[in-house]
Amino acid sequence: MITSMKRIVIYTKDIMAITGKSERYSRIILNKIRKQLKKKEHQLITLKEFSDYIGIPVEDIENTLKDTH
Repeated sequence: MITSMKRIVIYTKDIMAITGKSERYSRIILNKIRKQLKKKEHQLITLKEFSDYIGIPVEDIENTLKDTH
């Protein structure tokens, strides 16, 4: 039986697909979230953290990412 795994981490390309903005803008967003959450440079940002920051429901983000991949 094959089970699908849900992603919990968001990357620059994902933010580009969701917002339609540039790679640079997307990296800036990730860095702002990291700074706000007091995360270190190597720590990843979750879909939930991105959702809370940007104000878009997690379900909408997951659906958009499904459509783009």
